Amino acid sequence: MSRMLAYVSPTPLTVAEAAGDPLLADLQSLATVHSDGWGTAWADATGAIQQTGETSPLGESGNAAELAPEASRMRLMYLRFASRGSAPSVANIQPFLREGVAFQHNGALTPLDGAMVLLGEHPAAGLLGTTDSEVYFAVVRQRAVQIGGAEWQSTSVLVQALRQTIGELRAIYPAACLNAFLLTPEALIVAQSPGSSSVPLEAFARRGFAPHALPPGHDASYNTLRWTTAPSGAVLVATSGIDTTGWSHITDDTVVVFEHSAQSRLPISAVVGVVPLGA
Repeated sequence: MSRMLAYVSPTPLTVAEAAGDPLLADLQSLATVHSDGWGTAWADATGAIQQTGETSPLGESGNAAELAPEASRMRLMYLRFASRGSAPSVANIQPFLREGVAFQHNGALTPLDGAMVLLGEHPAAGLLGTTDSEVYFAVVRQRAVQIGGAEWQSTSVLVQALRQTIGELRAIYPAACLNAFLLTPEALIVAQSPGSSSVPLEAFARRGFAPHALPPGHDASYNTLRWTTAPSGAVLVATSGIDTTGWSHITDDTVVVFEHSAQSRLPISAVVGVVPLGA
């Protein structure tokens, strides 16, 4: 039920430079509803993925430009709306970072027991928090190791692992939104698999937000991921709730790879790979 933003740029940019002030203002507005913490992950100057976040709402902590000041070729940002039974805590803040790979998910896997079964004999091994999204990520990592062994962090292996995990989760949770972003030193990997889940209006109402009081995009487009190439040259990918007028809808049930190459002079959109989940 949270909101997500990512960018990939041919040159290092701050989030303000990549996205622009109007979009950051939209993100700040979203944080009044999605207020159970925020997180960000980015590629530092060496290419290593770093992560930080807080349980306080974006806005109380500061604005996005202040909280994500580092120029980077790639970044994830996350505004959390906590599911029931998963309290705000540092361990539950997304994006999660494990062994150089960051992950964030928008959706709810309820009840969680079904996803836990996929982890096998030691389902709690390596889990630090209580979110369904962390379990989703743990299954992806487990499948990646099974497929690629020591090379599990490679883009091709992670794409296979993400596709396999989505297939397994979809069999258990037919309606769930499984949209997810993975960030590695080489690529942003985006899964668009919205299922048929609707806007969680009851959850918003429990927080005092009636439908008419919600930000734009809390409607039938709620689980639609869109992307665009911004004037900055960065490719932006985001959930609804910010102004995505003119952006392209990522095709349902696909995994899209936005690769970065320091040697490439091609527009990033020219090195995008799209893989149908059922292929």
